[in-house]
Amino acid sequence: MMRFAEKVARLKHWQVFAAIGLPFIAAQFYLHFLLSANFDVARFEEVFTRAMLVNIPIFSLFLFWLWSITVVANREIPSEYRPALKLYHSMLPYVVAYFLFATFIFSRPSNLQDPVVPIGLIFPFHLVAMFGMFYALVFCAKNLVMAERQQRVSFTNYVLPLFLIWFYPIGVWLIQPRVNVIHRSGDTTA
Repeated sequence: MMRFAEKVARLKHWQVFAAIGLPFIAAQFYLHFLLSANFDVARFEEVFTRAMLVNIPIFSLFLFWLWSITVVANREIPSEYRPALKLYHSMLPYVVAYFLFATFIFSRPSNLQDPVVPIGLIFPFHLVAMFGMFYALVFCAKNLVMAERQQRVSFTNYVLPLFLIWFYPIGVWLIQPRVNVIHRSGDTTA
């Protein structure tokens, strides 16, 4: 798995944008086109299902990019400052599993009227998934800045990378070159 993370760390910003950003933007235009042409409620259910299915590979690629940044950056942080990856490695699979589960449950709005699983039961799992996603974004941004500075950092130091990663179709243009530099510096010291 580490080899895949290193390969992703070597990609140029335009390659990552082509793999993640362009499909995301294209999916949004496609769904907007489907909804704007003769909109009716029956058609909405079909479009909503397509939207959920189209977003699975895009979301998976985004999480893999996040994971790659974190693993490569974490390796370059001095051991006395290096945060443990245990919680991070347990939260990402949970987020993916919940996203797949939510895709199944919420892919049809009619499931909301006659739910397969009670909404009260889903709510805590949804909150944990939201926390996990936010934790993954924060952890990734923090590791990136710690790897660059080679010291502990405060929230104010990594708030900008956090927002750039969060809004990845734009942020990839600024984050991926930083990942390339960290990866190259790791290659020269190894």
